[in-house]
Amino acid sequence: MTLTATQPAESVRRRYIATLFTQFIQLTATIITSGIVPRALGPAAFGNYNFLLNTASTIRSFLDPSANQAFFTFSSQEKQSGSLTKTYALLLLFQIVIVFGLIGILTFLQSTNLLWPHQALDQILWVTILEWCLFATVSLRQLGDSKGLTVRTQTIVLMTALINIVGLLGLNYFEILNFYTYVWLNLFTTFLIGFVLGYWLLIVNRTLTWEGNLTENISRYIKRWWAYASPLILLEYYKPIVAYLGIYLLQRWYGSVEQGNFALAAKWSALVLVFTSSALSIFWREIANAMANGEQERATRTYYKFTNFLFFVALVLCAWLSFTSHLLVDILVGDEYQAAIPVLALMAFYPLQQTYGQINTAALKGAEKTKQIRDVGILISIPDVVLSYFLLASPNAPLPGLNLGAMGVAIRMVIYGLISVQAYEWMGHRTFGLSYFSTLVQKLSVVVLVLLSAWLALTKVSESLATFNIAPLIIFIISTIIYFIAIATIMLLKPNLLGLSRDEINQNINKILTTFKEVLRLKK
Repeated sequence: MTLTATQPAESVRRRYIATLFTQFIQLTATIITSGIVPRALGPAAFGNYNFLLNTASTIRSFLDPSANQAFFTFSSQEKQSGSLTKTYALLLLFQIVIVFGLIGILTFLQSTNLLWPHQALDQILWVTILEWCLFATVSLRQLGDSKGLTVRTQTIVLMTALINIVGLLGLNYFEILNFYTYVWLNLFTTFLIGFVLGYWLLIVNRTLTWEGNLTENISRYIKRWWAYASPLILLEYYKPIVAYLGIYLLQRWYGSVEQGNFALAAKWSALVLVFTSSALSIFWREIANAMANGEQERATRTYYKFTNFLFFVALVLCAWLSFTSHLLVDILVGDEYQAAIPVLALMAFYPLQQTYGQINTAALKGAEKTKQIRDVGILISIPDVVLSYFLLASPNAPLPGLNLGAMGVAIRMVIYGLISVQAYEWMGHRTFGLSYFSTLVQKLSVVVLVLLSAWLALTKVSESLATFNIAPLIIFIISTIIYFIAIATIMLLKPNLLGLSRDEINQNINKILTTFKEVLRLKK
């Protein structure tokens, strides 16, 4: 394929398969190395790293009230949006100045402990820099998705991800993997991704993404952003604090080791999101584009197929991770993280909650239903605050709690989260003229079948194999194969549970295989 200044938008299926293929390779590599970092750093340092990363992400979210979502939505709606890209880049630069100014002020006042309990200043700085670099690369990837330029973007991401994996294995082999070398390795590969993506999107495809007069259009984009984001301003400032509260209290009240146990569960469960988040930007772009062009039927069809299929994929992977959690901890990280097993078994279903929330809020934002998102978001977050305190506080506190530590955070995020996001699902179905209750019954049927398959294949089969003194790794492999054979059987016998017909499944399998071959043969 010859590079031009204005590449034509790729098809939805081609973009999704390219993204999914890249994410699958990343997932495979991450699973292979998922025990290396927690084992090398230990629960305390691993907990500190993830706490600092979450803190940096929360502060950045607080400074970016719907700006990122507006940028992606507007860019998806416009063929050429260089002035929009410049406007958003200027905003990001302003936000970075504020963040490091805040760190400087708190350091001068010797008050960094307020936001970062028991954390070293140099580690705060390094991880904050890393988080901003990671966000910049995500923004570039979104820019590529908004223009339908996903295949080459994902190829670039895949190459740099493989470099990161090789570096990680090298650091571990030479026994120099620690907090600092891990951060520096991630910084290096993030800079590399940013440089190559920047060249591909902002230089090669500059007509689509960069050319345009900033001064002539900045006021127009600010007005569009305000119309889009003003209903969400309160929610965007309030929601990150609510989401962060549990992690902050866990760090302050329980310390780095408990934070490390929770971080292990959260990181491993996030692997499941690789498959569902792969489609999110593409889905969002298609909804925004269809609604902007008055194609309600196309938007409804896209919403129905994506939501049902991604729910099924997320549930299957969540159940697999939950029912194999004890084997994975024993195999990958050992005795130091035994306390993380029950937390991981529950947190494994967090991606299901995330999939519900992300896919529906993306659809609603693509349809510019931001006021409704604000109202529901504030309503469901009020019990969230109370629940965070009640699950984590000591029984001896003035307002006594259950003292559940990492498990308490997991209960709030998963159980309450799955209940509360149903409000977004209902809104999404109402927006696109679908029956929420019919979909709910269908999804509950899927839940029963998948959990029953997981229990039989991953629990009962594993227990039977263990009586023959078979190694845990072999038990894990055999039970996993049996489980996914059962899932494939369900897909073939009951394709309607995925929102598809048998003919559509056969057609999609053939098209997926064809697209994989095309992606692998992609030429410059």
